[in-house]
Amino acid sequence: MSTLQLIAKKAGVSAQTVSNVLSGRGVSKRRDAIERAKRILQIADELGYRPDAAARAIRSGRTLQIGVVIRNDRYHPLCHQLAFESILGLNEGLLEQGYVLSIIRVMDLESERMAQSRAMRENLLDGVVALSYLPDWVEKRLSDHFEHVIWADSNVWLPENCIRRDEKEAGILAAKAAVNLGYKKMIWTGERLDSGHYSDIQRWAGVKEVAQQHGCEVTHFNGAEAVGDYALKLLESLNRQTVVLAYDVYHARRIVAAGQTLGMSPGYDYGLICCDDSQTTQSHWPSLSRVSFDRYELGYQAAQMLLQSLPGSGVPRAGRPAPSRMISGQWFLGGCTAWGPDYQTVSQ
Repeated sequence: MSTLQLIAKKAGVSAQTVSNVLSGRGVSKRRDAIERAKRILQIADELGYRPDAAARAIRSGRTLQIGVVIRNDRYHPLCHQLAFESILGLNEGLLEQGYVLSIIRVMDLESERMAQSRAMRENLLDGVVALSYLPDWVEKRLSDHFEHVIWADSNVWLPENCIRRDEKEAGILAAKAAVNLGYKKMIWTGERLDSGHYSDIQRWAGVKEVAQQHGCEVTHFNGAEAVGDYALKLLESLNRQTVVLAYDVYHARRIVAAGQTLGMSPGYDYGLICCDDSQTTQSHWPSLSRVSFDRYELGYQAAQMLLQSLPGSGVPRAGRPAPSRMISGQWFLGGCTAWGPDYQTVSQ
């Protein structure tokens, strides 16, 4: 009798049920099913059972390993820290069906390194999730090398297998909040609009749309220049009628740091609204008025989309491309960096 059959006999279940539990695949959320799974795992541990991943891959034609491609490389190991939140959600979604997640850096896809990468050389991955903005050559290499790719929060947008934040909505939410708070002039701090992540273009488009609808003056300011004399000139032009709409938290911090040299505080001397945040922002800068996106949920949904596209993954309608989708943001007034130009009246 095989160890698998022995576990099944001791647990009083079928060998297939044992196989599903040990692989982490298709376990029901019902209390009795959870208890049964715990019992099976306990028996397997007592018998010293260890699954043979190589044999399983040969039998099924699947490795149960998924790659997530991020921008980081050896020279910029921490350049994309916000990816961590999405990676956690991605990992959680994959674990539910017994898949293991591996991180692939952009440098691992370079021609000279692909030959050294086991993930690429040995076809260890059933599919990949491309996370955030990636160079064009990386997007092409992924498309050529893998049959199953989910583009998450990236510049690639197709009818299927793509998921991203609704960044135009983020700009609209931020600008509408500014209008409702009573600000008459908006200054947008973002990056250059001819390169980089799609979010900069989309957020700016949302801000402009609202400003035009309400007759507000709006100016585009390159946030990369929010340092030195140039930033000081911008801040010297601010007043209580003006709100700075920051592309992200990094731009917001630059504005605040420059303003402090002039004795200016956001929320009092000028308004400050950010079009993005993170878990760190929620704990370290809760007063920031902002639009918030759940990056964890984005990663979790990306996992569900990839599993749907993989034949035999164990989810409903497996083997079919997943329709593309967008994640909505949520407005938070914060504590606050944008009281509105009449904040003294409000406070009274």
